Amino acid sequence: MKLGSRSGLVFSAMLLFSHVAQAGSSDNLFEFELSCDDLHRGEYITDETGTYPVYEMEDGYSGKVEIIVSGEDVSIYRNDALAVEKKVTSESVTMDPLGFLKIATAEYNYYTFSFIDDEALLVNHVFTEGDTVKDAFLECEYVPDTKRVTALYQHIQSLKVHES
Repeated sequence: MKLGSRSGLVFSAMLLFSHVAQAGSSDNLFEFELSCDDLHRGEYITDETGTYPVYEMEDGYSGKVEIIVSGEDVSIYRNDALAVEKKVTSESVTMDPLGFLKIATAEYNYYTFSFIDDEALLVNHVFTEGDTVKDAFLECEYVPDTKRVTALYQHIQSLKVHES
């Protein structure tokens, strides 16, 4: 995956030349939905050399992640079950101008969505199992266009500015 892709630069440029939208009733109407089916589905090949994953980045963590931003609320569903529900204005929700969206429930329990590549969307889920911190990735083919991601960034910033 190319981290310095052209769409990442275009996205950053769009943010530099755009302004944060004025808060108002339009913020409550904002909708952003994204569904990610992991490209790495836990598929393995067994041959005379052994067993190995079909996809190089296979980490044993596959499935589906959905994010819904509706007005002031953000929800994440993991395999159709609600995993996270937060207010966009909370400190647990952050998005930077480069296109990284982070939604946290605890220090070592969060999702990050990387919108900087136009070829694939990378979702990172950090979580704990017992005393162990796990770091898992889902890679998705669908990436929203830069205008939609810019609108998401502006929406989040607008709500946070008007909350303070």
